[in-house]
Amino acid sequence: MLRSFLLIALSLVLTVALAQEDEEQSSGSLMAGKFYFGINAGGYLANKHTSNYYAGYNDFTIPELIAIPQIYSQIYTILQSNFRMGEFPANPRYRTGINLGLNLGYYLDESMALYSNIDIVRLKFQEVFTLEADNPANPSGDPIVYPQSIIGEENRMIIDLGLHFDFGDPGKPGGYFEIFGSFNATRARKNEVIIENNLKYSLLSQPNVYNRVNLGGVGYGLGIGTGVRVKFNRQYTFDLGATAAFQKIALWDDRRLKLNPLIYVRLLWL
Repeated sequence: MLRSFLLIALSLVLTVALAQEDEEQSSGSLMAGKFYFGINAGGYLANKHTSNYYAGYNDFTIPELIAIPQIYSQIYTILQSNFRMGEFPANPRYRTGINLGLNLGYYLDESMALYSNIDIVRLKFQEVFTLEADNPANPSGDPIVYPQSIIGEENRMIIDLGLHFDFGDPGKPGGYFEIFGSFNATRARKNEVIIENNLKYSLLSQPNVYNRVNLGGVGYGLGIGTGVRVKFNRQYTFDLGATAAFQKIALWDDRRLKLNPLIYVRLLWL
């Protein structure tokens, strides 16, 4: 995916450079007819709904994993006790994701532009579940609880197509508003159980036992954005903005539109 992203970036840079080189400068217009290109980075606040995919109760569960004789034996060697599944993660959610992207647009007039974003998002998931064992000193009392870790990693490529509207005097600092349609491609990269910070077991695949078929897919959505645009000079512009995208993500059992906000900074070349 990263190689594809770099190839797309290079293609967009060359496209904008050639367009700007061939463009005839109009003395009566500052923005109309101009192409622009930008790079952006930010924090992607992924909706927690699809994080359930990594919480240990998907198609292949933690209880099914630890029931495999070889795995049970390995865990028993560390815990030195007969154990069982305790609690699943109480409130699964993603960590804030890292977003890197490209922005390409064309001004139709002094304040309105057609634009496209191509973003790569890397998401991580880390929560705690528990294993339990009877307490030999008090068999009828509370069990011994062993907290363990479960992690996940996910990549998303998001393409937005929409309209950009500037507010304020052309060529001066001001605000903007965007509306867009969105397409995404999602893929789960990792889902592992970690026992006592030592043993690692995949919930995506276990040899001769299980291979998860649903590792992601293509989704869609729509959204709005707003921000502040500050011009360094006639060629370079700095954006500070946020979007609210309602997206279907092809993971988990429910593919309804869910809110996935993004906060970003962007450097544009006009």
